[in-house]
Amino acid sequence: MSEDGSASWNLRVYGILVENSKVLLSRETYPGFEGTMTKLPGGGILLGEGPLDALRREFEEEVGLRISSADIFHVPGGYHQSHFDGSQVVSLYYLVTRSLDQIPRQMNSETVDGVAIYQEFFWSPIQDIEPSQMTWKTDREAVEILVKKFDQATSN
Repeated sequence: MSEDGSASWNLRVYGILVENSKVLLSRETYPGFEGTMTKLPGGGILLGEGPLDALRREFEEEVGLRISSADIFHVPGGYHQSHFDGSQVVSLYYLVTRSLDQIPRQMNSETVDGVAIYQEFFWSPIQDIEPSQMTWKTDREAVEILVKKFDQATSN
């Protein structure tokens, strides 16, 4: 909550791209965060933008991929406070697919508030992922659900 008592929201959208029993992850640097973060690709929803439009924009800008389909996968139910500005974070996670003729970027860089940030994209086998590897609590929740569903599907 801001000093004047008004609420501050941070709406986020993330894509879970799974292919060949691997999920696409991002390792990033960002101003105000020491070291690197490991997270699912995605980012903020802009004012006037719908969640799916934001997801498509984020994937095109960051990963260099056009999303061909997206289905809601997880919406965290608890309260989550932003590490960066104290706002309340509301995140939406979608299971996404891409056109098969596209190749994701390996690296991306841009400037935020005059500081260069870097993103490295990599595939991680789902069976090898530990949710604790993810920097943010909401990503850990989504990855935990993904790992459980993968385990159930491969044990049947």
